[in-house]
Amino acid sequence: MLMAVTQLLLTAFVAYWLRTQYQSSREMLEKELSGYYVNTYDELIDTLLFKSYVNPALKGKRIITVNLRPDQDSTFTDNDSIFAIRKTEDIILRSVRLIVSQSEDSSGAIKSHIATDALNIDSAAFDRRFQGKLNDAGMRFGFSWNTADSCSVSGEAGKTIIMKPLPGSRLPDGSVSGYSGYLMLTILPQMIFGLLLVLLSAMAFLLAYRSLRDHAVLNNLRNEFIGNMTHELKTPVATLRVALEALGRYNLRNEPIVLDEYLRLASHETARLEELINRVLDHSLLESNSQMANMSEIDINALVSEAVDLMKIRLTEGSVTFTRTPEEVMVICDRLYLKSVVLNLIDNSLKYCDKVPEVKVSITKEGKHAEIEVSDNGPGIPEEYHDRIFEKFFRLPSGNIHNVKGYGLGLSFASLVVKLHGGTIRIKNHAQGCSFVIKLPSA
Repeated sequence: MLMAVTQLLLTAFVAYWLRTQYQSSREMLEKELSGYYVNTYDELIDTLLFKSYVNPALKGKRIITVNLRPDQDSTFTDNDSIFAIRKTEDIILRSVRLIVSQSEDSSGAIKSHIATDALNIDSAAFDRRFQGKLNDAGMRFGFSWNTADSCSVSGEAGKTIIMKPLPGSRLPDGSVSGYSGYLMLTILPQMIFGLLLVLLSAMAFLLAYRSLRDHAVLNNLRNEFIGNMTHELKTPVATLRVALEALGRYNLRNEPIVLDEYLRLASHETARLEELINRVLDHSLLESNSQMANMSEIDINALVSEAVDLMKIRLTEGSVTFTRTPEEVMVICDRLYLKSVVLNLIDNSLKYCDKVPEVKVSITKEGKHAEIEVSDNGPGIPEEYHDRIFEKFFRLPSGNIHNVKGYGLGLSFASLVVKLHGGTIRIKNHAQGCSFVIKLPSA
């Protein structure tokens, strides 16, 4: 929950920061467009000034004198003369505008060479020139004049930039639209940075969450393994203690049959302890050092036959049958490890069967591979656990399996040994029971 809240807050912060960057870029764009707007207006005004005032004055043989006085710090007019401190075109044009602004007499009458609509800017000409400036700047925006109806439409303020006309101008309000893509490009580096920040933080939180979850799962598996192992150790230790106490407390020399029974029991439980310890140690050592395997070329028919014969001796009920190939099937393997795998698969089929067990072991050869299949008539394994049953310490969470002793290492050890031999192990369910199939490269 803390990770999720932190990620949401970080995403909200990045979104707010990007929105701020967008607004800042929009304000800068507004200033830039205002500059283009003013420049366009000045250019058209200058054109009209020369057309309406300067040229008529020259045709009427009137002379506009420009006097530049470095000792003065202002510009003023006197009888159609201009006094300025610098010799620049901007100063001259501003001086001409000054003449125009003061061309009315005290009665408000306009001089004969000035028309009443002389400085009315054509909106179409303004539109063309303003669009030209935008195109030259790489701004493919739409520019339009606002009417009374269009100005009243709600929801357009955030999509357009309103260009207010200059004081004294008869131009209507103008609006620029279609600039969102341009602004997105201007803040593209910030967007990429923000996206990477959110993605990397999300990945970090996800990996941390998965790590914590895996640790919790492993902790549960470890606790379950410790519980199973403790139970497995208690039984033989308790049996040995009882046997040794009986041998020490009672004089059994005169009862050889009872003495032999206690000694046999102690020997059996000692062998059981040794098997348990060896299984755990073999698994750990094989994980840390795969070079322990002693590889040799072996006929797996003989190897599997030995394993089946050993399991038949332990049977109290049920059956274990073996089907071999007519010819030898040679594989390069560690005899002890591979035999342990077959024994473990057969033992699982016998232990976990919910009825009288019928285990079938067969060997087939397909091309350059040999397959060992161990089938049973048990309850099978649900599909959702097919990938997990080969995990270390994992045991199926079903009632009948919890009633069977085990440590969750058998199938994990089998998978480890098969991979060590360059093979694969898989499980498949049948209408009744399931099969484990080991596929190994043949020599």
